[in-house]
Amino acid sequence: MKKTLFATIIALMSLMQYGHAFSSPKPPVSIITQQEADQLNAKLDKANNLIEPYMFLANTKHKKANKKKLRQAIKLYDEVLNRIPDHWVSLFFRGKAYQALGEHENAYQSLKLAFYYQAENKDVLNEYALEAMELGYFKEALSVLAQGQKRYRSDIGVRGNYALALIMNNNIEDGLKALRQVQTQWPDDPITKNIIVIAEKIESGEAKLPTTVHGLRKIK
Repeated sequence: MKKTLFATIIALMSLMQYGHAFSSPKPPVSIITQQEADQLNAKLDKANNLIEPYMFLANTKHKKANKKKLRQAIKLYDEVLNRIPDHWVSLFFRGKAYQALGEHENAYQSLKLAFYYQAENKDVLNEYALEAMELGYFKEALSVLAQGQKRYRSDIGVRGNYALALIMNNNIEDGLKALRQVQTQWPDDPITKNIIVIAEKIESGEAKLPTTVHGLRKIK
């Protein structure tokens, strides 16, 4: 298996035990038996295998969504969440499944909950913020990314998305400044280069600031 976001979070899952409290602001629903834990793990394994082809960062091109498999995975994650509502890994993966289906409101709601329970995970932060921006919740995305980019100075995703959120909040000057800082640290990143060109066109008046991230990416 290629090393993707999927592999990264699966590694985190191996550290968890269902009989323990998850990272959450509230106590666990209940203590479960080893038999039930094994059943839940089996469901997670099956669901994770179903969505593995789609476990890339948002907006990364991948094969056309297999809707049947994604729906099956969502159903399995729902079964886990019915038993353990604060299981952030299931919330995250379910959000990714909805994302692959193009159901951005459902993806946003699931990823927002995952962030609520696991705000320290930078992949959860990135995906939640991207889905918020997909729906036009630019101030919300900027709020969480502003905090995140202070913690994850060495992460190009968080830093770049913070700059994108500034731009979508019509703060072009600070957005460009943040982008150029990213470019200094990662000079060969093509996405950063492209967004800088777009932001400069907006700043000069050559292009108008669109109302969606999708519209921003379409600026040539």
